[in-house]
Amino acid sequence: MIMDINKVDSKVFLIAIYLYLDSYFDQGLNELGDFLSSLTPIIDGSPADPALYEDWCEIINKQENLGKEEAYHYMFEFLKMQSNLGWPEIEQFIKKENLNVSNKQISIQQFARWSDAINKALEYNLQY
Repeated sequence: MIMDINKVDSKVFLIAIYLYLDSYFDQGLNELGDFLSSLTPIIDGSPADPALYEDWCEIINKQENLGKEEAYHYMFEFLKMQSNLGWPEIEQFIKKENLNVSNKQISIQQFARWSDAINKALEYNLQY
């Protein structure tokens, strides 16, 4: 079954954020481990820490039909929020990967990683 990327709910993009960060963790960015534990999707696709879903909804303003690029930019707003809320490893990640939350340009490599995370999140969502 093929899903229209513009018609997925906000939890799919939150799962994609988890998968996006997890891909960096798998490459040795172990400092993301604690945050990833809190962001790990449970059965309904919500993160293990429900406050993270509330934060995500606050960032996206409860929009349900985000596009891939729009969600990518919201992801960085979400990560910046988390760094300000006491996740210093997220701030380190943003600096280490040279991610600029206010910059609307997307590097090809980072966006390819994001697209892969979305595809995996869609597969995850179809299972539940």
